[in-house]
Parts: sequence; C-alpha cells; structure tokens
Amino acid sequence: MIRKFPSVFLLIFIVTGIVMADQSRWPSWLFLLVCLVPCLGGFLALTSPRKMLATVLFCFSLLGFSAFRFAAGFYDAGPNHISSFDLPGGSYHIYGEVSDWPDLRSDRTEFKIAIDSIVDSRCHRLIGFILLRVSDTTTALQRGDRVEFHGRIYPVRQQVSPGSFDYGRHLNMRGVFGIVYVPTLLDVRVDRRNRYGFLSMIDRLRDAIRASLYQNLSSSSAALASGFLIGETRDIPIDVYQRFRDSGTLHLLAVSGSNVALIVVFFVFLLRPLKIDPTRRALVLLAVILIFAFLSYGEPSVVRASVMAGLIIVAGLLHRRHNLNNIIATAAAIILLVDPAQLFDVGFQLSFCIAWGLIFIVPRVTEFFKPVQSRWWYRWLLFPLLISVIAQICSMGLIAYYFDRVPLISPLANLVVVPIVSAAVIGTLILLVANLILPVLALFFGAWLNLLLECVLKLVETFGSDTMPALSVVNMPMWVNLLIYAYIFLAAWSLGKKYVRRLVLISLLMLANLILLVHVFDDGAAYGEAEVTLFSIPGGAAAVVKRLGGNDADLIITGIRGRNYPVDERIIGPCLDELGVVRLGTVFVLSAEFDAIDDVLRLTRTYPGSRLYVERSDEPSFKDVIASDTAGDSGSSILTFGDTVAEYDRKGAYYCPTGWGLLLSVNGSKVFFCDYVLPAHLNADTKLEGAVLVVGQTWRSTGEDLAGIRRRGFSQIVCSKIAQPRYHEESMFGHQPPRALPVNVYDLSRRGRLTLNL
Repeated sequence: MIRKFPSVFLLIFIVTGIVMADQSRWPSWLFLLVCLVPCLGGFLALTSPRKMLATVLFCFSLLGFSAFRFAAGFYDAGPNHISSFDLPGGSYHIYGEVSDWPDLRSDRTEFKIAIDSIVDSRCHRLIGFILLRVSDTTTALQRGDRVEFHGRIYPVRQQVSPGSFDYGRHLNMRGVFGIVYVPTLLDVRVDRRNRYGFLSMIDRLRDAIRASLYQNLSSSSAALASGFLIGETRDIPIDVYQRFRDSGTLHLLAVSGSNVALIVVFFVFLLRPLKIDPTRRALVLLAVILIFAFLSYGEPSVVRASVMAGLIIVAGLLHRRHNLNNIIATAAAIILLVDPAQLFDVGFQLSFCIAWGLIFIVPRVTEFFKPVQSRWWYRWLLFPLLISVIAQICSMGLIAYYFDRVPLISPLANLVVVPIVSAAVIGTLILLVANLILPVLALFFGAWLNLLLECVLKLVETFGSDTMPALSVVNMPMWVNLLIYAYIFLAAWSLGKKYVRRLVLISLLMLANLILLVHVFDDGAAYGEAEVTLFSIPGGAAAVVKRLGGNDADLIITGIRGRNYPVDERIIGPCLDELGVVRLGTVFVLSAEFDAIDDVLRLTRTYPGSRLYVERSDEPSFKDVIASDTAGDSGSSILTFGDTVAEYDRKGAYYCPTGWGLLLSVNGSKVFFCDYVLPAHLNADTKLEGAVLVVGQTWRSTGEDLAGIRRRGFSQIVCSKIAQPRYHEESMFGHQPPRALPVNVYDLSRRGRLTLNL
C-alpha cells in the first residue's frame, strides 16, 4: 500500500503534524527538534540495508516540519508578533501593506493588512496581520499597496462554541489577530505599488475581462458571468446570492476545479490548429493555469485543481503513469506545506472531500451500470445525476457542520443548473476571444449568452425559493460529522464486500440502541453554559448575554452617551459581529442620554424583531426621538421596566428588574447591572452572595464603598471606569500599593473587554 499510494501516506503525516501542533500548542523549537532528529536518522539509515526504516524516519521528519511550520506561523511567532502585543484599546497610527486581494461583501470591504509598525506614544515595530474593514464596497486598494491610517485595533476573539463556526479562529488561521474599522477609504493614505509587476498585470487583466463582459452583456448577466468565470461576485445582488445558497448551487459562484478543467479544455481546443509540439503546448497550459489561479483570487478549490492539473500535465510530459489518489494527495501536501492553516479552511476541506469522494465512490457505483454505459440517457442524464448526488453526499457533513443547513433539492438543482453554467463559462470564454478579434462578433455572442444567463437566474430563483425543502441542523458536534463520513466510506466500500455490509448494518443497529439509551437516561438539563461579554461604551458599559453554541443574544446597555460618530456601528456592532451574534432577542437600556438614543434605535433596526426595554424615566425621550424625522421607526416596540414589571425569562436567562438595576441569573450564577452606586444601595439587607456587580457610570469608590459591596455578597466588581481611590493599610483588602485596584475589581476602560462564563 505504501508503494502504491506514497503521497497519501505522506499527507497523513503532514496532517497529523499540523493537528498535533494545533492541539498541543507546544513551542515551535520542540517541533523543529522532532523534524531534525528523525531526518538525521533517516540519512544514517540509508547506509544500512533497512530502507523501510529510512522511509519511516523521513515521514516523521515531515510530521515535525509541518508542525513547526504551523506553530511558528500561528501561535509561537515571537514577541514582536501582533498577537503578543498588549492592545489596551487606544487609537493607533498604523502602517502596513495590503497582503491579499480585497474581499468584497454586500455592505463592506475587508482588506488583509501586513503590519509594519503602529504608533501611540512611541513606535512599535510589529509583524503579523490585521483586518481592515471599510464600511463601503470598493476596490480602490489592491494587493501590494502601502497604507497608513488611524484606528482602534480590536483583538480577534475566538469562540468556545461546540458545533458552530468559529470566525475568530478562522481569522487566526489566516494570520489575522486584530480588526480595525474605518468608515471610508478617505481615512486611509495610500502609496500605490509598482504598476509593472506580475500582480499589477493580473489586476489589469481582471479589469479588462470585466470591462469586456459589461460591454457586451446586461449588468446582471455580466455580474453572473464574472462570478462563474473568475469568482468576482461583488456586483451580484444579495438576494440572488442567497438564492444560490438556498438552492445548494452557491459553489458555482466560488470558482472550483470544474472551471480549471473547462479552461484547460478550451485552450487545448484553441491550440490544436497551431500544431505546436507537446512540450510547448504543455508549457502554455501550465502558464494559463497559473494566471487563472491568480485571476480567481487563489481560492482553495482553484489552487487544488490547478496543482492537480499541473501535476497531470507534468506527468504527461515525463511519460509517467499517474494515480488520481496520489495526485490529490500530492496537491494537498504541497498546499499544506506552503500554508498549513489551509487544513482548517472550509473551502479546502470541501474541495478535497468532494474530489476524493468522487474518485472513491464513482467507480464503485458505475460498476452496476456497465451494460448501459453506452446509452445516451446514461451519459447525459444518469451519469451527471450520479455525480451530483455523490458530490452532495460527500459535502453534506461539512455543509451541515459549518452552515447549519443542507438543501435537500441540491442534487436536482445541480443536475439542471451545472450543465447550463458550464455552457455559460465556455460561452464567456468565446465572447472574450471574439471581443479581441472582432467586437461586433462579441455582441452577437453576448446576445445568446444573455439568454443563457437569464435562464440560470430563473432556475436558481425556482430552486432557491422558500418553499423548497431543506434540512436544518443546528450546532452539530464534530464527532457526528466524523461519524457521517465514516459511514459514507463504509457504505461505498460495502458495494463490493459482503462482510462490510454486515458490519455497517450491525454498527447502525448498535448506534440506534445507544441513542435510545442516551435519551432514556438523559436528565433533561435544559440550559447549557452562557457567557456575558462586558465592554465599555461612551459614558457607560454594555453586556452581551449569549448562550454557548448559539447565535442569538440579549444586550444590556447602561450610561450610553452620544458621540460625533455612530456608537452602534463603530463600537457595539463590531463587538456583536465578533461574537457571532445574528439575532438580538431583548435589549435593556438602563440609562441613555438624549443624543445617544438614535444610536440605540439604529441598533434595533439592524436586528429587527428584538424587544427594547427602557427605564420608565427614559420612555418619553425615546418616543420623542422616534417621532422626529431623523430617527424613523425603531424596528422594535418600546417597553418599560421598573419595580412593578414582571420578571423576564429568555431561554434560561432570567432577568429581574429592581429599583436599583437589573439582575441576570443563569444556572444559579448572578450578574447585577446598575447605572451608579449609592450608600442606600450598599446598606440594603438583601444579600446577593457570589454575584458580579457591573457599574455603568464612572465610579469614585472609597474603601467604605468596597466594604458595603462586600457586605451585600458581591464577589466581583466590574466598572466602565473607576476614578482611582487611594488605599491604606487599614483597608479591608489589606496593604495595597498606591493607585492599585483589588484583584476582584475590574476597570473596563483600562483593562479592556471581560468575559464571564455562567
């Protein structure tokens, strides 16, 4: 097996090394030692008759090298890396370089910036990457541009949410450890890159392709053609994008291996009349594949298909036979050795999972159709349907794990839409060539291509409608995903093995009984852990109450003040995005100044359907702002809470208003939110043993205040800002250095964000 599939075994060692480094977090020098020692032993073993020992040692050396590459690049990068830099939360003067092509979204553009240095009171030379988010759709910045701007760097926060996509970890795997928000590119100073480099040539070629498409097609058809050919989706309307997602055909807008195959076939057809020798033709095809990989922004599926196509072409040049399993494994090994973090990218996982699934399953399934493989209905109907169904089965587990939704109509949608899109890609290539030769001829081809692309839109609207069935899977654990793929592998293997079929049936029966037993003995614990993320806002503090594994949350705001920038877009919104909040259930506002009310109302419009509770004294102000022309409808009904209002219960999060503030209770843990602290509050008889006190307004505390809080039973105090007291030896906390806070007192303005696990 090792001699038949050497690349597969090498890939296993590479993946093992990356996973080992990710899970253990050992220092990179240790993995370098694991790489060098077996490598030396392998060279020594080459001089002995035991060649297999040398092979095994070299494999372990490769394991250590891949682990070292991952560790050195993503968590053990040294003291000058931005992940090791303490970000107290101030504004910085940032210098860097755009290191990747812009990522255009429907409402913003994201740029990956390689940090050169940041300046506050002094200059800090740093390495690493941050994500620059611009609240506009623009391509004015391009890869290689030098940039300079001011902004606050928000640390990327990973989510401990089993079964859900961790966007913070995703950014870390890309090397990004900070996020900066700017409203417009007018806030960014740009030093353009060299106009005559390879990347500039790629950008000019991409712009020329788009210009040619928009010149000969309608705007909607040109946007689709750009997405199908080179993955340029910035001009595709968001509703069309959602239809592709809901129909299970979104992969058509993310350039895939089929595009590489179509490009290669098209250029082989173009080169055939020239009658050039095979070597030159192969070199031309390799150059075309390289340029196309850069044109399509280096998507993982394109890189995988490009490396595979390149290896197959090189094997043909060398007159060597090739095995597709070795080709795929070699492509994966090359990509992971260059960028180990690709292993955790969903695009990489889907691309290789589908490719391997097709190679492993399709030959076993088609064995049953040998007598009819020459029939037209098999070639044009049944075989494409088999490919679509198998690809859907192979991608189903990952799609359910990452996106919580599996379109059940996807095989039929792909069977109908994929051939038309493939024809549209070929038509787009013909149009581009015709535009170079004779522009009038391009208009003729463009008229027919318009009809084809409009047909694709109609089909996607039909298959992506809300009435089409879809399987909703929320928070699927990783072990379930692995189990799904284990059964897919066993099911494909069992097609030709009777004993494997028996193994599958027996294991399915055992699994079904185990699930029944789990339900019988389940104690019915209803609510899992929750986390409360506390952060400072202008004038006060805010808290996001979010259940682990969920994407909905409640928001508590106290003491918010208006600024000359939108607080909801610049501070609260980015925090909700980083926490993965998709929906706000309830928003409690303990206090808000008049000029900040429109910020709160804009926030509720951004998350429609949320309930907005305000203090009774603030209700007239909110209604006045809503009635004004500048605020508009809030998107939520305005409710009040106070002493006489009943308790609130939201999916296990228990809220109880008092005359002093708002009490949150989850799983027996309590957090008490208030706007300010008065002596009467501290002298009350009610005990709140173990609760955390959150104070929104600036607090000028004294030793007596801290003693009163301790008498009330609070275990920890969190304030938006503390006017530092002076402690003395007789203080209840013992001797403290001047201007030092006790360990159970947390100042958000000085120490940044705080997360409480309840």
